Amino acid sequence: DLGAAADDLAVAAGACPGVAGALGTGLDQVWSFTPAASGTYAVSVASTDFDPTLYVLGECDTASCAAAGATTGDESLIVALESGVEYAIVVDSGSAGTAAYTLDVAVDCLPSCDGLECGDDGCGGSCGTCTGGLLCDAGTCVTCIPDCSGRNCGDDGCGGSCGTCDPGWGCESGVCAILLGDSCGNAIQVDTMPYTDTGSTVLFAHDYALDGGACGVSVGDPSPDVVYALNPGATAPYTVSLSTDFDASAYVLSDCGSPTASCEAAVVASAGTPAEVHVPLTSGVTTYIVVDGGAVSASGAYQLDVSQCVPSCGLATCGDDGCGGSCGTCDAATQICNEVLGSCVLTAGTGNSCATAQPLTLGVGSAGNLKFQGSVYDYEATDCGGATAGFNTDRQDEVWSFTPVSDATYRVTVAASGFDAELVVTADCADFATQCVGAADAFGSGGTETLDVSLRAGETYFIIVDNGTGSGNTTYTVTVSTVN
Repeated sequence: DLGAAADDLAVAAGACPGVAGALGTGLDQVWSFTPAASGTYAVSVASTDFDPTLYVLGECDTASCAAAGATTGDESLIVALESGVEYAIVVDSGSAGTAAYTLDVAVDCLPSCDGLECGDDGCGGSCGTCTGGLLCDAGTCVTCIPDCSGRNCGDDGCGGSCGTCDPGWGCESGVCAILLGDSCGNAIQVDTMPYTDTGSTVLFAHDYALDGGACGVSVGDPSPDVVYALNPGATAPYTVSLSTDFDASAYVLSDCGSPTASCEAAVVASAGTPAEVHVPLTSGVTTYIVVDGGAVSASGAYQLDVSQCVPSCGLATCGDDGCGGSCGTCDAATQICNEVLGSCVLTAGTGNSCATAQPLTLGVGSAGNLKFQGSVYDYEATDCGGATAGFNTDRQDEVWSFTPVSDATYRVTVAASGFDAELVVTADCADFATQCVGAADAFGSGGTETLDVSLRAGETYFIIVDNGTGSGNTTYTVTVSTVN
């Protein structure tokens, strides 16, 4: 209140920044303020009794005016003050009598350069400048300033990153965007036939999986997956082939909302081992091919091939047509399909199995012919100590029996004409692994296989002759003789 104040201070004209005239012609009152920290401070005075004048002096020296306000009405100053210096804040008025006022002093801005070697101090000042060609970035002198303006992924221009995208999103020109093929809704279109595409599942999200169901496999959970859409131009079987560098799968869906129930075909491929599956598709009906992980979570690079498959049966009346279909069926009650010949043969034919084995007489050669025999027995390479490379059920075999009258070593010979004969002697056709007596496959096409075996009197042994090449002439002569 200036009611009891005297006129003690005056400031010469031009002594205060921004004020041309002299100050302090009326009653005045002085307040002392010593800042604890250097910065800018807001000093204001308000009164309803008079028109105040406000000025700030350094150490109450009228010659060192830091700021002043002498406008009409209340006054408000922003003034830079140093810590530890005592300042005089003077409220002045040209009127006498009761002159109440309110004076406020508050922090406006305190500069901070802690941990900074350059750049703004927060109050319009500087924390320092960089030299030697260095640039100031966030208070640090650096050789390069990262630039992520308008970018949320990719390189920042200085070898760093502007961010990474979520699974299923890819970085395109510095902006995260949904990857083509991340779901059935934005599937990659199979637009040519045959079709080939290479890619990687690594950046994609996990959207689909199979849990048994129609295709009988459980794959893809929780692996990332890539989706292709195929709208066939013809109703036909198609071949889906997959090559990968990880344990993977590919499956064909008619409804992405129910993968397990709508699965039409599936194939599982191991790293470095391609696999394929055939699936019949209908012209104009869109189906989806999902490239996914295998039975465990996995991702990596792959190549997907899709082509229309052309069935080929030739003269075959049974067996596979090369596209997952059939060239025909045999009478299940009396026949089986000879896959090599592509024709049906009688299951009860003489020599077709151990049950119908043809008996051999010691020392007498018997003529055989595999042409019209089926493919019944599967002999593993590990049976009989690995005496042969093994044979399987896709090649013809013929069975003979021999019952010795005395314990002795007997020699079995098979002289083949135009094919590679394989020879096995066993006491039980259902258990080669423990009942095999011996096996031979020493010669190629047209050679004679010879096998010496120790046999017990009164026990029936089965001699199986198999076509090792699956082609060529199929006639031969088999003989059992004693070893001198």
